[in-house]
Amino acid sequence: GYAVRRDYDQPLPNQSNLRYLRAAANVVIANYFVWQQNWIGGREYIFPTRDAWSKALKDGFEWDKDPIQTNFFGHPYNGSFYFTGARAAGLTFWEAVPYTLGGSLSWELFSETERPSMNDIFSTTFGGIILGEVLYRVSSQVLDDSKSGWERLGRELLGAGIAPLRGFDRLYTRSAWKDGPAPIKRRFEIALNTGLERVGTIEFNNEIPATDGEPTVDDKRNALLTAVQVDYGDWLPTHENGTLGPFDAFRFYAAANLSSRNGFQGVQIYGDGLIHGWSSFLTKDTGHDQDNNVLGFSATYDYQGISQVNLSGIGMGPSDTIVFRRSNGQSFRLGLDFQWVPILGTTSADTSDSGRDYNLAVGAAAGAHMQWDLARWGRLGFRTRHYLGAVVSGEDGTEYTQYSRLWYEIDVVPKLLGLGIAPTIVSRYGKYDNGTVFRGNFESTQFYVTLHN
Repeated sequence: GYAVRRDYDQPLPNQSNLRYLRAAANVVIANYFVWQQNWIGGREYIFPTRDAWSKALKDGFEWDKDPIQTNFFGHPYNGSFYFTGARAAGLTFWEAVPYTLGGSLSWELFSETERPSMNDIFSTTFGGIILGEVLYRVSSQVLDDSKSGWERLGRELLGAGIAPLRGFDRLYTRSAWKDGPAPIKRRFEIALNTGLERVGTIEFNNEIPATDGEPTVDDKRNALLTAVQVDYGDWLPTHENGTLGPFDAFRFYAAANLSSRNGFQGVQIYGDGLIHGWSSFLTKDTGHDQDNNVLGFSATYDYQGISQVNLSGIGMGPSDTIVFRRSNGQSFRLGLDFQWVPILGTTSADTSDSGRDYNLAVGAAAGAHMQWDLARWGRLGFRTRHYLGAVVSGEDGTEYTQYSRLWYEIDVVPKLLGLGIAPTIVSRYGKYDNGTVFRGNFESTQFYVTLHN
């Protein structure tokens, strides 16, 4: 065996420069997989000619008309393939960033007959980086080169399911069965939730012209809920100079809803991670009693697709997180962030002649999150985000959306099984230059059983 554990999230030292070519090859492989998927689906736009390439370069970029699920869910996930492929080749976080942009550009310019899409570049690159690093680090918690036999096989298959390009890279480099040191273990809390989500519309109004008209009330519907939640990192410095690196701390939540009335109802995905942070200690305590504040920059990927109004925003900007810890297992964490949002999408009844059911905007976001671990009394959490954007494609005007999610869980079996409840309220307001107003207030409440470590 090996006496020293290895950090699976960091490249091996003294690697050959061929790793940069290997990263490029992984990006090409990712595009090939996506191309094959579209070919099987019979999509004709994936058969470009030299004339189509020339036309794409000549005509330039546009805001495309794809559904919001494609632009804000499908493209970021494809972008994560580029990013994890580059990371798996042995590149650092920052070295993998241009490969994600390059993968998106190569697809938009040379793999489709349609004009290249500006919003796809933003969502694939920025969303792919955030989702990619989250999935890469989660897969690192599964992999263990010191294991063998059926356990090793199970870990490799699960890791490949989480980050497919990393799994493929480990296969063709034979890392999937090579003996090696065990991974360094980081704070990694994961929960699998299943239960019921009740979604409803409090009021919904589309006014022409804008007035204080009577709201309409919609009925409620129930949906089966399946979700995964990850809380990664302890927010303590990971470098000797008192700093934290990219995604040394992050949160991730993904949920899918299935309604008996409407079939597959929707998806929620939320992830935010620290890009860089400077830690300062607030007390003279040592060990697990240390309290600290982390000032830095963070990035957020947010896709909310469960109500009548879908929204998605990808942002980055300054953030501040403070953590109080106690030796009895209790802790309290509070964070704030203010971010530039290069791409924001919100469904609306007013989209002009864009050919979409949503508007594209550029703007800003403000968010806050809290988590209070009460030891045997459970866990209380809160997350709220507010988006404000100017429409760049769709109905000219301003889009404002905010949502708040509160959750509480208590263990039935400590460190294994618990019960939870999580109400969410979404408010939507769009004011357009043509004099119309689109607004809605939506609510949902989750009741679930949680399996967690």
